[in-house]
Amino acid sequence: MKHHAKMLLNACTKFSTIVPKRSSLPICETVKFDNMGITGTNLEVYGFIPYPNLPTVCINYLELVETLKAINGIFDIEIEVKSEISQNNQYSITNPDGDICEKRLFQHHVLEFYTELLQKDLGIIDNEGTEIEDLNSEIDFETCVKELAEINYIVTLVKEQVTTDYTNVIFTTNSGSIKLSGMNYEEFPLMPEFKAEQKTVVPNLTDYIPFVSTDELRPAMNGILIGKNIASTDAHVLYCSHLNTDFNPSDKPFIIPSNVAKLIKEPVTCEVSDVNGKLYFENNFIVIFRLIDEIYPNYDAVIPQDNPNQFSVNRITLIKAIENILPFTNKTTRAIKFVFGTDGNLILAVQDIDSGKECSNTIKCELVSGEGLEIGFNGKFLLTTLKTCEPENIVFQMSAGNRALVINNEQGIKLVMPVLISERETA
Repeated sequence: MKHHAKMLLNACTKFSTIVPKRSSLPICETVKFDNMGITGTNLEVYGFIPYPNLPTVCINYLELVETLKAINGIFDIEIEVKSEISQNNQYSITNPDGDICEKRLFQHHVLEFYTELLQKDLGIIDNEGTEIEDLNSEIDFETCVKELAEINYIVTLVKEQVTTDYTNVIFTTNSGSIKLSGMNYEEFPLMPEFKAEQKTVVPNLTDYIPFVSTDELRPAMNGILIGKNIASTDAHVLYCSHLNTDFNPSDKPFIIPSNVAKLIKEPVTCEVSDVNGKLYFENNFIVIFRLIDEIYPNYDAVIPQDNPNQFSVNRITLIKAIENILPFTNKTTRAIKFVFGTDGNLILAVQDIDSGKECSNTIKCELVSGEGLEIGFNGKFLLTTLKTCEPENIVFQMSAGNRALVINNEQGIKLVMPVLISERETA
């Protein structure tokens, strides 16, 4: 059956965040072809997309993608199965009663059996239980067999033929062919059964990804909360949507892992069971994934409700100012001191005694309400937050120099926790 490399490649690229590059189970590094379509998994996330007329085989995902890029045209695909017969010589041991006490042994296993027999059964061990060292280091295999025979332990050679099947996947084009090694599709993990208990629409989660924690000790924060609000936090920054009207208030909130959230770049239907979620993408691409079974932190508790000090700053100007001053910050804290003045200026200042670096930058800032204040932020965290904002001008809302910064606009609420600024980090 003829296939087009570009069409098959487009289908396979949907698994780029699902199939691991390396896994303790090599079968998980593959995608499975069959007459239904293409399946990929990392055991936590399963993806499937229908694709007609494919042979049944598993192919290494990275090798497949590189092959399809190289073909870039029409090709035919076929499976070649070869069998190789080899001789497998092993040994069995019969005890004095005529019963087989050990089987499928190699020579070193027989030597170990002989040593253990001497130590335990024949009493060649001292009263304190000290084992004889290297009993089998001075005896060869033939001598071992003879000595076992003298005490009626018979060692028998068992010869058996072992058939090994090798699967090759051959891609044939008008100009030549490419051969890849395949794997047994019967070893591929089965997709979990799924029974939906609730259903909702999940919006584009792209802007929530930068706020997700990578700390494995805080598994709840390794994903995005879907509930009456959509929330993402790493305890330093927070992004919380306004009311999620697509979510049924009577349903149970759930947490989508970040690697699954990266797939959601447009609104998709999501069904949820007690342990799994199921996403329905365009072109009938479906993803079944394991929910993060943890209690999400109470993010509402850290959002200041009264923020009298408000300042309007041009977002692009502030991003450039932070990017210019960030190389001069302490590599550990990345702390920057922000001085919001009532005179229309915002001063960014750093001084790192350890490296001898110091820098300051002044940009325009409009006082909306309240009074001036000084506060410190991790420059990288604030930069990440600003790059996910859309408005040209951002209003910073703060209550004090030791309370969180709040950015509240049509997108939702973004929060940045302050950092302590020491004299070693200020100019």
